[in-house]
Amino acid sequence: MWGTQIKFKLEIHKNMFSKLQDSALKLYVASQTLISDEKGQDLIEYAVLCALVAGVAIAATTTLSGVITNVFTTMGTKVNAAVNAA
Repeated sequence: MWGTQIKFKLEIHKNMFSKLQDSALKLYVASQTLISDEKGQDLIEYAVLCALVAGVAIAATTTLSGVITNVFTTMGTKVNAAVNAA
């Protein structure tokens, strides 16, 4: 009786392990296909480039925000002075 229960449990574990191996193999094959697919590689390169450009734009904007504010404040002051003088 115990022998058949143990055999049954071992068979269940073998089936589960077999399914796990199949899933791991499918995942490996899919990842290798994605790595070797050049279409996806081009898309990733463009995405990385866009992220880099966006990062540089954000860094430049935050760095130059004080200068930009001063320029517009000065321009606004001069326009107001010209309008009030006329």
